[in-house]
Amino acid sequence: MPDWIGHVTAAWIICRLLSLKYKEFDTTNTVLVMIGSILPDLYKVVIFSPGMKNLLMILHIPVGTLIVAGIFSILFLDKKKAFLLLTLGILTHYLLDMLQLDFNGGMYLLFPFSWYQFTFSLITTDNVYFTLGMLATAVLVYIITFFINKNRASR
Repeated sequence: MPDWIGHVTAAWIICRLLSLKYKEFDTTNTVLVMIGSILPDLYKVVIFSPGMKNLLMILHIPVGTLIVAGIFSILFLDKKKAFLLLTLGILTHYLLDMLQLDFNGGMYLLFPFSWYQFTFSLITTDNVYFTLGMLATAVLVYIITFFINKNRASR
């Protein structure tokens, strides 16, 4: 199940791999991508205020999440870069969520332009092996990129 650990780990893996080619994916920018990867799930704060569920559900559609990312990016000096990094995290979130077997029919990725629901229905929501696989992949990516960076530095 793409839980927060899975979302953050996937964002980290992508940034770590991109850092091999692009210097922009340093630690600070990787953290922004990781924050973006959990932005769509901010609506889950409804557990503290169940009456706000319908209002906060807009955060879990791309339009709502992009608005939140835009507001959040105002806090940074390089607003455009912050917004793009947050958006990369948001994209990883929605890609992982689309892998889930969704009993509601899928995700409204094109809302408000279309009510079509997207899902690949590959992972059940109670699948802990997905998260464990993501963590194992992260360890493997870390080891490989560590040695690649070490070889680059010794040249």
